[in-house]
Amino acid sequence: MRKYILIFTLLLILSACTLVRRPEILTAVKSPPTQQSGALTNTPQVPKASPILTPTPISIELKAAIEQEEISPLSPVSLHFNQPMDPASAQPALLTYPWVEGDVRWEAGNTTLKFIPKGNFTPSRQYQLFLSQDLKSASGEEFNQPQHWQIRVAAAPHVVSHSPASTQISERLPEMRITFDQPMDLGSVLSGLSVQPQISIAVEMQAETVILRPESPFEPGTRYNFTLAGATHDAQGIPLGEDYRWAYSLPDLVLQLSGPVMEASYAQPEEQPLRLAFNYWLDRASFAAAVRGSPPGQARVAGKW
Repeated sequence: MRKYILIFTLLLILSACTLVRRPEILTAVKSPPTQQSGALTNTPQVPKASPILTPTPISIELKAAIEQEEISPLSPVSLHFNQPMDPASAQPALLTYPWVEGDVRWEAGNTTLKFIPKGNFTPSRQYQLFLSQDLKSASGEEFNQPQHWQIRVAAAPHVVSHSPASTQISERLPEMRITFDQPMDLGSVLSGLSVQPQISIAVEMQAETVILRPESPFEPGTRYNFTLAGATHDAQGIPLGEDYRWAYSLPDLVLQLSGPVMEASYAQPEEQPLRLAFNYWLDRASFAAAVRGSPPGQARVAGKW
């Protein structure tokens, strides 16, 4: 009996062992840290690509051509660049055709080139401007194609007429007029006008006409030479460019005498007048003071004045 009980017990133990599972090995996998409640976690940094910097292309704006269709003969020409330039890379940096002597100046941190003519551009003429192909920016950039422009110079003012038109005049206090094709600057006219021999002249401006009035009479037998300097400019600052000259001449004072010998129509010689005719109007008071008769007090002065 005890033998059977022992065998039964062993069978129960073996049955229990077959029902026990083999343990599984679990590996813990950590999930990536996340940002919660504003807290920063150790998120792996992903490298970013650096931007490729391309040089800014050089561009030029011809200021004179854009702001006005025409430039003054004495006006400088300015070129504007969008980045600093290297003045030493090209000398001269700017050329003109037809050729004009002038100076090149760099301004505004080498972003503006200014060409200043030593004389002046010829009025009513077109010019070509060429930028040297050797010119580079401060960073070494070059132009992709030749740079050139065309400018037009404004027409200079000119004298349409002056009056009196004749050189020979008989009026000792003439009113002289100079008519231009456009309004002139009065101050420029005053500084540019000269007369030889010197004489004081009042100057008045009426639209395109300058009126000249001598303040003292012209002297007979004298030639007066007038000059309006070429630097005299109009209201826009454009000069004449060349001196304008004209002159007036007055003949000598001429006396024509007629009297008793030439006119015998009077019955008695003492009644015959002595006639004096001049080629200029005379001042009556000064003439009467200058006339002398003999014997004194026997002559009286009468006539047209």
